[in-house]
Amino acid sequence: MKPHLCFTFLFGGLCLFTKAVELKLDVGAEHQKEGSEYWSPGFKLCWEEIMERNPDLRLTDPEQFPLMRSVMEMRYSVEDNLPPDSFFAKGGPATLAFEKQLNEVIRGRFPGAFEPITVMPKNEHSLYALTLLDHSVQFRKPFFESKTKGLTFTDAKKRKTEVTFFGVTGKKSADFNHVRVLDFAAGQRAAIGIPLQGNDEHLFLLMDESLNSFRASVDRCRQLILEQKELTHLREDAERFPRIHAKDDLRIPYVKFHADSELKKQLRSPVFRDGKTPWRLANAEEQVAFELTESGTKVRLKSQSHLEPFGGPLPAKATPLERKIHFDRPFYLFLWRTGAKLPYFAVRIQSPDLLSRF
Repeated sequence: MKPHLCFTFLFGGLCLFTKAVELKLDVGAEHQKEGSEYWSPGFKLCWEEIMERNPDLRLTDPEQFPLMRSVMEMRYSVEDNLPPDSFFAKGGPATLAFEKQLNEVIRGRFPGAFEPITVMPKNEHSLYALTLLDHSVQFRKPFFESKTKGLTFTDAKKRKTEVTFFGVTGKKSADFNHVRVLDFAAGQRAAIGIPLQGNDEHLFLLMDESLNSFRASVDRCRQLILEQKELTHLREDAERFPRIHAKDDLRIPYVKFHADSELKKQLRSPVFRDGKTPWRLANAEEQVAFELTESGTKVRLKSQSHLEPFGGPLPAKATPLERKIHFDRPFYLFLWRTGAKLPYFAVRIQSPDLLSRF
């Protein structure tokens, strides 16, 4: 389902309308033919909170609700993959008391970042879960903004658009040898890793037209990370030279988007049982804001889910060559904690709608 609503909790009443990016819940599903997509663990972690409070919940018909089944089957470790100080997830009864408890957390841990939540409808037999992520992190060294020229981005339909970009080239590239080149084949593919301040996480950019799902791209990125650890400065394979050097020309588009996704219809309104009591997904939605600039990244995410019973009470509980590393075609970006098996945010940039026109 295309993002279609506006949300005001991020920017002090500003209503932002984005059609160009869609939340992809199934990491194994193929990408759409055009338009960009993002993935986050927000809804998955809401569901984990709900399952913790009612572990007997089962889909009534897994074949009828394949997307919900894929979400339930996915394994995702909060401790390993998410930045701990920027993340919060909690589930509980859909009551006024629980609503007040959550809003106290929002005011204390995320002051000014999110508007107070409202749990509706309130019912002590229903379950409500909330996931929040508010994370800004800077590059170890800011890149340079291009003010005199644009980058020609070619989208999935081969249409060309001039967009703004940042990067580094020439002698100044030598000052960015902390940027790792994980893969490069001129005119075919590229992958880089940029350490973020604290070195506890990286931004990875991956451009490879042979990949057609988030699962395939994450697997490929993870493979490149492992391979890169084996590279040394003495390796003479020029196209795999592991660091940015003075002959490189690196260009990365600015990325910025805001989206509000209503997930109930996308999930086809799944129905569950915990023994004799039937349950239904009353509501599921997610709001996200993301920005990539020459200085670093910002991501703010709010995901919430509401499950209610119907029909019964709730039960108890080398020598370098020149390389033009231009991210000028569809590409992925991942926010990834060091040593984690999975990222905590992923985007597929397939059209220029998320980029800034030059």
